Amino acid sequence: MSVNDLRAVLAGILGRNAVPAEGDFALRDAGLDSVAMIELLTALESELGVRLGPAEIRPEHFETLGSLESFVATKSGDAK
Repeated sequence: MSVNDLRAVLAGILGRNAVPAEGDFALRDAGLDSVAMIELLTALESELGVRLGPAEIRPEHFETLGSLESFVATKSGDAK
């Protein structure tokens, strides 16, 4: 899973052409609501192969692009 893959999935969910590269990009301000979050979780699993258990998902993982990237990296084995 690359950061660009994640950004492409997120852009599709949010109905945007692209997602800014800044890590502090606020996902809620960009339109990530509860329905979009469910779509995002489904897309992360189906399109990027990231497996997420309900107990692992925390609101803080979805605050910014950086927090989402870090969380997904830990789940996909790409954590630094």
